[in-house]
Amino acid sequence: DTAMLAASRLSRLYNEECETKVSANGKLYTVTMRSEAVCNSLKAGRMIDMEHICKPCCVAAFIRGVFLSCGHMVDPKKNYRLDFLMPDESSANTLCQLLADNGFTPKRSKRNDGSVCVYFIDSTSIEDLLTFMGAVNSSLTLMEIKVEKNYTNALNRRGNFDTANYVKTYAIAQAQITAIERLKE
Repeated sequence: DTAMLAASRLSRLYNEECETKVSANGKLYTVTMRSEAVCNSLKAGRMIDMEHICKPCCVAAFIRGVFLSCGHMVDPKKNYRLDFLMPDESSANTLCQLLADNGFTPKRSKRNDGSVCVYFIDSTSIEDLLTFMGAVNSSLTLMEIKVEKNYTNALNRRGNFDTANYVKTYAIAQAQITAIERLKE
């Protein structure tokens, strides 16, 4: 559980207890620290010195951390979408530049509250990004779901094709039967 891991690491790092709460629907986790000084230093931590993030492994770890803190992935059985909800334009620019430097081309949309959504909707890009971040099992699961969807769609297309052919054949046969009966009369 990401919230529990974050609370544990923050407690260890700042030598202070964290409180973790779960929303009523069980989808939103909140980690709270009581010390304002610690919270202010964490908020200021959004300003990352990009010079320290130079190796591919560091970039992957950083993007993985950004995803864990503000990322979301839609259930691939329903739709393909992975996004990062960035608090402001500057953070979104930094993330987009970091992604672009590593071969990824995200899309962006601005929200009414000033936040910026950096997102991917192409399944192949999502697979590549998950692999880059170290989530290889998730990437393989996505690929497997994609194969299943393609197979199911191919079966449905074939079934629709066969049904359409049967309907046409039946209609033609009925027309011929009608024509034969007219000729008999």
